[in-house]
Amino acid sequence: MNESRFDNFIKVVVIANLLLLMSMASANAQEGTVLNLGIGDDKYMHFTAGTGVSMLAGCLFYDATSDLQESVKFAAATGLGAGLFKELYDSRKGGSGFNTPDLLFTAAGAVLEHI
Repeated sequence: MNESRFDNFIKVVVIANLLLLMSMASANAQEGTVLNLGIGDDKYMHFTAGTGVSMLAGCLFYDATSDLQESVKFAAATGLGAGLFKELYDSRKGGSGFNTPDLLFTAAGAVLEHI
């Protein structure tokens, strides 16, 4: 069975995300060290959501076009757009308010998986 570039791309993205999430979780668990980022679980959820939305969008776009470069751009833009939409939704009357750090963590998840 021959693996396509897309199959290899997905494997690299999944492994990179797992390693990044494990290192972030490890850093957050080690209190009193330089690695302690002091961020709450909500930021990890934003990062993971950005990664998930971006990865799904990239996979679907690649399946439709077979263009790896364009699918990476589309994936990152979709993840960023989802984060921005969520924060704009939160800024409505009665919402929790626009939270720039939340948007930044969602954006990081959407973009870092493609580096």
